[in-house]
Amino acid sequence: MSDAAPLPSTAAAPAGITVGDDVSYSILITGDYNRVYLTPAEATVLPEVRRRLRILTVIAAPGLYRAVGDRLGEANVYLSLGRLSLGRGELRDAMVPLEQAAHLYEEIGAQAGLANVSITLARLAAVQRDFCTAVERIQPAIDFARRIGHPLAEALEAEQAAWGRQTGC
Repeated sequence: MSDAAPLPSTAAAPAGITVGDDVSYSILITGDYNRVYLTPAEATVLPEVRRRLRILTVIAAPGLYRAVGDRLGEANVYLSLGRLSLGRGELRDAMVPLEQAAHLYEEIGAQAGLANVSITLARLAAVQRDFCTAVERIQPAIDFARRIGHPLAEALEAEQAAWGRQTGC
C-alpha cells in the first residue's frame, strides 16, 4: 500500500484506479487540498500540463500581485520567470520578463532587485557569448554589493573579469 492516505470515499478516482488502491506504479501528485492519481497512460500528458501551467503562471501571477498593489511581488515574479527561462535555455523568452522586472524595480526603488536583474541579464548575455554586454550589465550589481559591504562583490568581480578576458572588454 502507498504511504499516501487513501482518498476520501466520496472522491472520484480515475478509471482503472479504485480509491485506496496501491498506486505505487503510477505518478502521485499531491496538493494541499486533494490528491490526484495518474495512471502511466495519463502521465504521458504531464509535459503538456506543465507547459500550460507555465503559461498560466506567466499570465496570472504578475496580475495577482498587481491586483493587490504589490509591485515588488510582481517584479519578483518577472525576475523568477526570466531566471526560469534562462535556466531552461529559453534565451529569447528570458529577456521580456527580466526587462519588466527591471522596470518595476526601478519604479519602486528596489536596489537589491535591480542588482539581481543586472546579474541575470549579464549571465544571459554571457550565455549568448556577448561578453562585452555581460561585463557592462553586471557592473550595477557589483556597485550595489560594494556599497552595502556584501561579500558577493568579489565573486561578481571575478565573474566580470573572466568575461572580460574572453573578448578583451
